Order: sequence, then structure tokens, then C-alpha cells
Amino acid sequence: MIEIEEITAPNPMDLWELLDRHNLLSGALKANPSLVSGMCQNGNFLIWHEDGTPLALLMEFRSMDPEVIDVLVVPEDRWLGKRKADISDLGVWLRERWFGMGFRRVQSSVPASRVNIHRIMKSMGFIEETRHDVGLRGGIRLGRKPEGLVLYGLLESDPVKKFKDPVGV
Repeated sequence: MIEIEEITAPNPMDLWELLDRHNLLSGALKANPSLVSGMCQNGNFLIWHEDGTPLALLMEFRSMDPEVIDVLVVPEDRWLGKRKADISDLGVWLRERWFGMGFRRVQSSVPASRVNIHRIMKSMGFIEETRHDVGLRGGIRLGRKPEGLVLYGLLESDPVKKFKDPVGV
């Protein structure tokens, strides 16, 4: 069973290394590494783990609109996106957290190339709000050239997705 634990006072170097390992250091972060310290001071960080093995890091940040929270999932387990039933259950808990905190919208910008993250977002009940094949064109530079960002949104009124565990698991 996947459990969630909040990380208090994350170390900026640890966050930098995690983002770097997953090729999620944007051009803006590389140009201004102190932004990662700001992320640590201004965000909430939730580790998803199973029997002590980390599966993903969920980062939460307030957006420009005080009623909107931005989230990003960084999977440590490359197969996590295929565990739809487990992710759906986490999504129910996270919805209660976010909407219980008074947010009216939760959103996430996911690099178009990150298939695992897309599966996770959809399993949690997020709605894809931009076309996956286009997204926000040139929205982020993670490597040599910019790539699109796919915007996902979640409203309290969105239906909860429920998946059954695969047979034989």
C-alpha cells in the first residue's frame, strides 16, 4: 500500500539532485539555482513510499491566484503510472487535502515527453486541458530544445476516478 509523508524543510541540494536526475531542471532553474532554495521555502513536499521505498515526490506551490495550487509529481518508480488503482486512491486523499485547504482549482504543467507523469495525473482524476500533441508550445526547456507543456486541471466537482486492481495482483 502506498503511503504519503510530508517532508518538512527539504534540502535545496537534495531537490536539485532529484530534479536533475529526472531531467526536470528547466533552463530557468539552471540559470538561477537560487530558485530551488525558494521552492524549498515556499512549497510543500509529499513523498509517496511503499515499505520505505520512495515512489514519487509531489511538490505543491501556490500560484498567482490564491485559490489555485500548482503541483508537480516526480516519479522515482518508472512503473508507478501503471498502478492506476493505487494512484486513484491517493488522488482521493489528495483531493480532500487540497479542497479542504480552500483551493478551488489544482493544476499541473507536465512536460509533453513525460508519459509516466501523464498517467499519474490522469489516474488521480486530473483533466487534460491542452491537446497532448501540442500543449503549450515550447513551454519549457529541459534539454537542448524547448518542448511543450501539457496543462492538467482538477476541480472539486470533477468526478473521482476509480480503478480496479488488475486480476492476479
